[in-house]
Amino acid sequence: MTARIWISSLAGLVIVGLIGLNLSPIGRIYLPSGTGIVAKQMCSMVFVSDLDSEYAKTIYLDPLLGGSKPLIHVNVDQDSEEVSASVLGLFWRQNAVHREGLG
Repeated sequence: MTARIWISSLAGLVIVGLIGLNLSPIGRIYLPSGTGIVAKQMCSMVFVSDLDSEYAKTIYLDPLLGGSKPLIHVNVDQDSEEVSASVLGLFWRQNAVHREGLG
């Protein structure tokens, strides 16, 4: 019974924390902007500049992200020429799509 209370309390705190973060300027402005910039830059480097995605991540994104590097998840879809970036692979997901002739 005690373990169940602890788990419920912890889950409640996590949910309240995520709601609070999402309502703050960090969650409304900075995290969506950051993941959007990461997706756009990666899309440009891979599909416009024709760099390998791992190479582009190593030379540009990793130094740009610094300590937040483990939190940002980037997915490059070569077939649809689309890049998505999100926090922990779950939150504040942003997409960038390459359009031939437009960038």
